[in-house]
Amino acid sequence: MEKLKKYLNNLSVEQQNKFAQAVGTSVNYLRKKISMGIPPGAKICTAIELESQNQVSRIDLCGRKMAKKIWPELEYQNEK
Repeated sequence: MEKLKKYLNNLSVEQQNKFAQAVGTSVNYLRKKISMGIPPGAKICTAIELESQNQVSRIDLCGRKMAKKIWPELEYQNEK
């Protein structure tokens, strides 16, 4: 969640709003999830990864163990 926080903080308020809208939510929702340390839902996590151009990955948001459960088709090359 720290990567998402840093990513958002590097955007202007207007860019934050556009980003949140593009991933299907609001800045307030993302900030609340960050403050609570709870990852957004799978759909939003995927959208964040895509919209941030992999600067914030699903693994960054959910952790490797949870990401493997949600997206078992993904390869985790850095695991070795």
